[in-house]
Amino acid sequence: MKNLQKTMRAILVDQPGGLEQMRISKIPRQEPKPHELVVQVKATSLNRADILQREGHYPPPAGESEIMGLDVAGVVVFKGRWMDNLSGQDVFIERLLRSLK
Repeated sequence: MKNLQKTMRAILVDQPGGLEQMRISKIPRQEPKPHELVVQVKATSLNRADILQREGHYPPPAGESEIMGLDVAGVVVFKGRWMDNLSGQDVFIERLLRSLK
């Protein structure tokens, strides 16, 4: 994974509230686990669950990521060793399962 950037951009919420609480920040990219992928995101959106989370009505499960934007489309740039069924540059469109940390 030596060619991957050490940081990534993420939508974070400082405290529950309106749009003014959201910010795009650069955060450290964590090493993926054997069952995870690294996706170069080309597009994302905020869905209803994200908005409810921003408002403080839908906290992420304990121990899971608080990064907003569950719906993403992009290209797989790295795959964990258990992800052999994907080729290195597969297009990826998915609703993330809050497993990104």
